[in-house]
Amino acid sequence: MKKVFVILTLLLISVMTISFAQQITLTFAYFTDGPDLPVIKSLISQYEQLHSDVKINLLNIPYSDYAQKLSTMIQGGTPPDIARAGDIIPYQDVALNIAPYIPSYTGESVENWVQNHSGFTSMEYWYKERGEILGIPWDVGAHALFYNKDEFAKAGITAPSTIPWTWNQWEDAMNKIVSSEAAKYALTYEKTSYRWSNLLYQAGGQIWNDKDQCVINNAEGVHALSFFVSLFKNNLIPESVWVGNTPAFSYFQNGLAAMFYSGTWMIPELMQKGSVNFNWGVMPLPVDKVNAVMTGPKVILGFKSTKYPQQVADFMLWLTSKPILTEWCQKLGAIPANHALLEKGVDYGNPELNSVMEIILKDLNEGTKPSGNWPANFERDWIVGNTAIITQTYYPRLVQDIVNAISGTMTPQQALNDVSKYFNEQMASLKSSSK
Repeated sequence: MKKVFVILTLLLISVMTISFAQQITLTFAYFTDGPDLPVIKSLISQYEQLHSDVKINLLNIPYSDYAQKLSTMIQGGTPPDIARAGDIIPYQDVALNIAPYIPSYTGESVENWVQNHSGFTSMEYWYKERGEILGIPWDVGAHALFYNKDEFAKAGITAPSTIPWTWNQWEDAMNKIVSSEAAKYALTYEKTSYRWSNLLYQAGGQIWNDKDQCVINNAEGVHALSFFVSLFKNNLIPESVWVGNTPAFSYFQNGLAAMFYSGTWMIPELMQKGSVNFNWGVMPLPVDKVNAVMTGPKVILGFKSTKYPQQVADFMLWLTSKPILTEWCQKLGAIPANHALLEKGVDYGNPELNSVMEIILKDLNEGTKPSGNWPANFERDWIVGNTAIITQTYYPRLVQDIVNAISGTMTPQQALNDVSKYFNEQMASLKSSSK
């Protein structure tokens, strides 16, 4: 009996040893986007329970360092197996093509899967141009305008919920907030070229034309920047956010600004208990010539260098599958980057959140409808082609020149002339180097 027990024990140890030896580890480079770290850890735990042979090593990197550290890893020949990213373009030459793995995992042809999944990112572009799937849309953030309901009531202002304000109406409300002393500032606006560009598109402007010429300095662009600069000159926006580096959210969080121009990624933060001590809401983005609402996708991608392409593809497809994506969105108030889920709608399980998301999704639906050269200009400027490569690579020049216009060292026309000249020079260099 003792001998049998010893044999069984040895067999068990042997099986465990073989099982352990066969387990693989996938490194997942990640940046937090609000309070989402516990959620992604929970999902990874779910996946590991379903796949005992796979261990996911989550490499959480601060967003401010993320792009540089990921670039360093890639250039050093040690990229992760999987990464979260804001777009595919920076990684187009090193990303894993997962198209061969889609049919066996999903039961769909690649063509049907692409059509049913998402049009929010350049995924469809890459498949059309190269026959490759280089990343999967995960969730999408939309620009949003939050407001302090208590301060609006103090100023006697009713925020729109269906029909957006015009820029003139928006500016009138800002002046009323400040003059009534409901808040020190009317608006706090995040310091990014992407966020400012939404004003550019609302004004009917664009960064590039269809001939790969930077035309941001045309009349519409100057109008957008002039309007933005005037809000600083009239002390409606705190200058320290753009001329300095004070976080825009801090002014809203502390009640110093009645409105906050940011995006849906801030909703989990606002809903956290103790984050703000006032009632808040969201309104449709104000409109000038065009009702434009920009989106900011998050994608998950793998790398060619991985030793485990099948397992990488399987994890990517699982994480972006409808049931898992629904769970992600419900817990974080996120917008799914999936056609089927968007058409069906997501019940966020919270009346307050459902109300907020109803306004945002209606605004997103209206604000992404074709109007003039919108949204083709947005896609050309930020999503696909050489134009997007230049914009995404050299956007700090645009930010700096916006700051120059705010501080008065340049006029809006001079600032955008400088951007146009610089971007066109970079485009000429890019085309020359690719010959």
